[in-house]
Amino acid sequence: MPLSSYTMLFGFLLPLVLGFLLFRLTVSKNGEKMANNMNNLGLISPLNFEVALKALLAFAIILMMTTIATRTVGTMGVIGSSIVGGLVSAEAVIFTTFSLASANTISISTATMCALCTTLTAILNKLIFTKIAGADKKFIRSILWRVIIMILPALVVILL
Repeated sequence: MPLSSYTMLFGFLLPLVLGFLLFRLTVSKNGEKMANNMNNLGLISPLNFEVALKALLAFAIILMMTTIATRTVGTMGVIGSSIVGGLVSAEAVIFTTFSLASANTISISTATMCALCTTLTAILNKLIFTKIAGADKKFIRSILWRVIIMILPALVVILL
């Protein structure tokens, strides 16, 4: 059953709005504490050559993986690779699936479904990375409900 344009719009925009509102709520509660923590992150400039090369490699690998999966397994292959690829780079997977759709390799409905699955995986993997980084259970539980609120609309659209 193909997804309607309104259903797809709901699946994309509602998590975006909910994520923004949750971020604003968190910043207003912990603004000063969060600003101090962000200063200690040691972020690297995205204009760095090494960062750009890693992003290019991720895009190329995901493009090849998704294309091969699509040609060998079909629609389920591209959906499966979009879920796995969402753990690495959601942007690369979304770019790849819509590139395949523009080449008429997959339908636009399948590309949209893949984008939603990738977004869902990309949001959920933050919990995994937080756990791996050694966060305590109390912290993980405190962000779990926010993640659930953000993924519910995408999950509903995927299940339709």
